Amino acid sequence: MEINGFWLAALSNSNVTVSLLLASKDGFQLTSIGQPQAWSDNIENSLTQAVDASLSSASETAITEDQEPSSIAFIVPPHWVGNDGKIFPQKLKLIEGFCNDLKLKPLGFIANDEAIVEEANLKDGFPASFILLNIDAVDFTLSLVYLGKIKDRIRKSMAGSFQPILVEEALLELSSDATLPPQIIVYGQADDSILSLLKNYSWIGKKSIETFLHFPDIRLYSTKEISAIYAKVIVDQIKPGLTLPETSPLIEPEPEIESDNADLTKDSDMFEAMNPQSEITDASPVEEVAPSDLGFGVVSEPIVDQNIVIDEPVTFVEEPPPIIIDQPTLAQPLPVPRKKIVLPKIHLNFKLSWLLPLALSPLLILIPFIFSTAHITLFLTPYLFSQTKSVVFDSSKEAMDISKGIIPVQKKSFTISASSQIKTSGQKTVGDKAKGEVTIFNQQSNTQTLPKGAILIDPSGKNFELANQVIVAASSYDLNLGVINLGKTRAVILAGEIGPEYNIAKDTRFTFKDSSNASLIAKSEEAFSGGSKNTVAAVSATDKKDVEQKIDEEINNKVEAKIKTDLSDLSGAIKETIQSKKEKIDFSRELGEETDELSATVEATVSVFLLTSDIKSQLVSAYLSSDSELAKSDYDPKSFQLKFKIDKIDADQASGSLTVEGKSIPKIDVIALKKQLSGKSHKSAEAFIKKSIPRLYNFTETNNFKFINFINPLPFRPGNITIEVKSDNL
Repeated sequence: MEINGFWLAALSNSNVTVSLLLASKDGFQLTSIGQPQAWSDNIENSLTQAVDASLSSASETAITEDQEPSSIAFIVPPHWVGNDGKIFPQKLKLIEGFCNDLKLKPLGFIANDEAIVEEANLKDGFPASFILLNIDAVDFTLSLVYLGKIKDRIRKSMAGSFQPILVEEALLELSSDATLPPQIIVYGQADDSILSLLKNYSWIGKKSIETFLHFPDIRLYSTKEISAIYAKVIVDQIKPGLTLPETSPLIEPEPEIESDNADLTKDSDMFEAMNPQSEITDASPVEEVAPSDLGFGVVSEPIVDQNIVIDEPVTFVEEPPPIIIDQPTLAQPLPVPRKKIVLPKIHLNFKLSWLLPLALSPLLILIPFIFSTAHITLFLTPYLFSQTKSVVFDSSKEAMDISKGIIPVQKKSFTISASSQIKTSGQKTVGDKAKGEVTIFNQQSNTQTLPKGAILIDPSGKNFELANQVIVAASSYDLNLGVINLGKTRAVILAGEIGPEYNIAKDTRFTFKDSSNASLIAKSEEAFSGGSKNTVAAVSATDKKDVEQKIDEEINNKVEAKIKTDLSDLSGAIKETIQSKKEKIDFSRELGEETDELSATVEATVSVFLLTSDIKSQLVSAYLSSDSELAKSDYDPKSFQLKFKIDKIDADQASGSLTVEGKSIPKIDVIALKKQLSGKSHKSAEAFIKKSIPRLYNFTETNNFKFINFINPLPFRPGNITIEVKSDNL
């Protein structure tokens, strides 16, 4: 049965992406890629729904519903596959389940890292060496690829977010006797933020750990790129030599492999379900296999009827259980599936077979030269740079003007509050004044007016005062009777001080303090009451001083802690511009006020100027632009140090001097150098390096085949030469 197209499902423990490949006159074309869909093993039919959703998005604009293919191939994680090259029953049930539900006929499978390695070998034309890092939701898998083959695998779970140190720890557990390949290919659920973490991680230069001899080349494969790689490998395995059309938007075309009178079968994990004895040509259609085998086990007769409905139960053969990771910190090595290799059938004339070893002997001699590797370490004297100029940091500017020394900065401010409380130590006498009613008599014949507060004195000399203004009537005479009637009125008076001694008795007589009121006298009509006196706690001057000192210490400690933690860790912070301003202390009580406790609060503002990484890079380039050695060096602005001396600082500006200091090694074109050194002897390479490499003071060269040292050529392939640049002064 001829296949006009098929689906390609890339599976992981938590994610699935389905791509669509359609037949064309030149082969199969990767037409579209569906949206990645999450799934969970703990949710029933979760994988079926995820495959269906991704499949639907892939076909939405590419084909109509009646054009949808009924066949599907799989890319699976390597830990889904046992040592016998078969998928574990637990995972096989999942795949069989959604194939039944979606009426799909399985073609076969291949592990994701095997697919990437196979594509890399085809692309480069020679066995490649690199490290594959497949990141999933809660774990990741490392595959060590050496000379075109997967040498070891390790899977490790993540308790939290992804961190590069987890990868470094896993690399140390890989069983590698040789130096790790200096290339890491990242794929799976990874993005630019994870790529940035990996690139910025210190892989080399540690005393206790040395995973790489020099900084590795790290590359991220996007969903589009990884789907194209999977498609290339699957298409090549369905029909060996079948090329993809040049118009394919996702896949680069590969040359067609011609077979002349040879019965060539390319066997792999994907085709264990197909008859290895049948000849596969461009005219031979690919046949689907029974859903019960899912393309992963050998069957005697392939099924060719397209109308078969997948509804038969599946009988599974017991396989070793899959690896279960119990602890987040425990990484268990994964088994590497053994791939069967079917060699081409070569018909020999036995009479001439003795000539075969002689014909192959030149090729055997060339093997060490083809697969030899060399590591060259160059020790260079770095360039030293230092420039000092006057600058003005201005938080109100957005653009840098190096000619005027104006550097735009950002201002970051923090508000800090503190409070304190103490027991008061002062004392205060409090109480009430005694009061009562008196009768005032006027001896004069005219009316007299007494103002509020007029002072009255009792016989013991204690002062009292009128509570209100009083008008006293005039005296009158009866000459017939010889009687004088004194004018009088009633009034309320208050004691001049607090205290019980002002609670005087009834009929006490008073005189007025003002001599002009000598004709007036007063008498208490009742005993006075209400006079009292007590001593209570109050705010003293010492209390205010003590609480002010205590709150000063607290706010200063908080400001210092803020500077040491948040401001010191703040990216780009210019520590010399840190300012702190303390506001006025707010007291809860005034001096002399009655209270048992005195509290106070205060706020302080801490600010600092920040220099962004872009401005820093511009500063370094501008400062060193006049230095002729800058263009010769491979400098990194981030590695340069900036030293400030602040002369004056206010709210928005800080002026002073800025010194830019740094070191960098000479610029070396490593790719061109590899090509120039390939095939040279040690003596020729030494002469060339000493002549062409600037500021070189030493170099070392080692290779992997010691037995050809007497001939001593460097590898003929530039890709087999590794060059590391070091400097003891950096």
